[in-house]
Amino acid sequence: MERARPARDADLEDLERLWTQAVAELDGQRGGWSLAGSLWREDLAQFLHRALHNPDGPRLLVLGLADGLPVGLASLRAERDRREPLGQLELIYVEPTARQSGVASAMLALAVARCDEWGVAGLDAPALPGNRAAKSFFERQGMQARMLTMHRPLNGRPRG
Repeated sequence: MERARPARDADLEDLERLWTQAVAELDGQRGGWSLAGSLWREDLAQFLHRALHNPDGPRLLVLGLADGLPVGLASLRAERDRREPLGQLELIYVEPTARQSGVASAMLALAVARCDEWGVAGLDAPALPGNRAAKSFFERQGMQARMLTMHRPLNGRPRG
């Protein structure tokens, strides 16, 4: 059975493993090095612990499960420093062997429900250029592209 639930302290080891896998996978995709860089944390365990206890404002970590096993992670935060607050899905990741099983949909549904509770005006989520699977997934969930981010690497930094 596929489902999602808010993460808890007991999930920290799984959250760290899934976050690390997600960042590593992003690094190999077109445009992914920049997104992976924004998700890199010097002390990931401490970041995840703090995220579970919301010291910096509204945040939700979601654990995705397949047959009771942790196979997915979503990280949601509220951006309140704007005219109309938005939910920002920083990361949504499912292990490759559990994809196309409904885990990501369950995690996104929980994130949308939390955004409703927070009273934000909408939900944004990243999709890398050329990642048609991610774009199609979000579109099936009722989302649409609203912005492209253009980038120019400088000082010999990697392209992507």
